[in-house]
Amino acid sequence: MAISRTTYALAGGLLLGALAAAPAMANTVTWNFGTIGANGGTVCAANCALGTGVFGFTAGGNTLDLSAYSSVQYSQTIYQDGHHHTVTYFRNYGPSDTKLTQKPGSGNETGIGAQAPKSALGTAEINTNEAVLINASLLPTGSELTSLMIGSIQANEGFNVYGLSSLSSLSGFDGGIAAKAILPPNNANLPTGWNKVASYTNNNNNVSQQEQVNLLFNNGVLPSYSYYLVTSSAADVVLESAAATLGSGNVGVPEPASMALMLVGVLGLGALRFAGRSRA
Repeated sequence: MAISRTTYALAGGLLLGALAAAPAMANTVTWNFGTIGANGGTVCAANCALGTGVFGFTAGGNTLDLSAYSSVQYSQTIYQDGHHHTVTYFRNYGPSDTKLTQKPGSGNETGIGAQAPKSALGTAEINTNEAVLINASLLPTGSELTSLMIGSIQANEGFNVYGLSSLSSLSGFDGGIAAKAILPPNNANLPTGWNKVASYTNNNNNVSQQEQVNLLFNNGVLPSYSYYLVTSSAADVVLESAAATLGSGNVGVPEPASMALMLVGVLGLGALRFAGRSRA
C-alpha cells in the first residue's frame, strides 16, 4: 500500500518546522555568579578571593569577563624642617593588584565582590573603595546586557553603576602614586568616559532589612554600554547576577522544544520511508 502524500507532507512539515525553529537559539542567558566557577573551575566552598586578573564566567556557552578595581589611601610620616609631617597619598589599583572575590550560593548575599590590596577578605563584597567591572564586549555580535542584580543592600547601603564605552576610561588605575582616589567616584566630576546609569540607596531604617535590586537595561531609559562598573555608595554590596539578550552571532544550543520537534520529523520521515519500502 502506498504512503499518501498527505502523510509525507505531515512528517515533512514537522521537520521543516523544526529546521526553521532551530536557528532561533535560546536568545537570553543569565549568569548567577554565586553558582558559576570562574574560568571553568569549581565554585568556592566558602567566601574566597579568586585572585588578581580577569575571570571568565560562562553560562549557556557564553562568557562574561569580570575584574576588580580599587583605591587605597596611604599615610607616611616624614621628617622635614625639624618637624615630623604626615603625608597622605593614594594608589588606584587595577585587576593586576585588586582581587576578585566570590560568595558561593544563590539568592541574596551571594555573588561577586572585590578585595583591595592590604585589606582583609571580610564580607567578600564590594566596598566603597572597590568596584567590579563587567566586560560585555565579548558576547556574540548584536548582544546586549539587559539586567544586573545587586544584592546584600542593608539599611542605608547603596550602589552606583557606571557605563563605559572603552577600557581607556580606566587608565588611571595604574597603581602609581596619585593625589586623589578614583573610588568612590565623585559623581559631580566623574572621570572621562564614565556615565552614571543607575543609583540606589536602601532608605529602610530597619537594619535587618536587605534588598535585591534588578536593573533593567535597554528599556528606553538606561543606555547600553560595552562595560559596566559596579561600585558601593555606602558600606558594601554584592554583584549577584547578570542577564543578556544574545545577538545573531550566538552559537548556543537549540532550545529543547526545537530539538524535540526536529527529532520527531526525522524519525517520522525515516519510519515512513521504511514502511514504503517494506510494502513495495
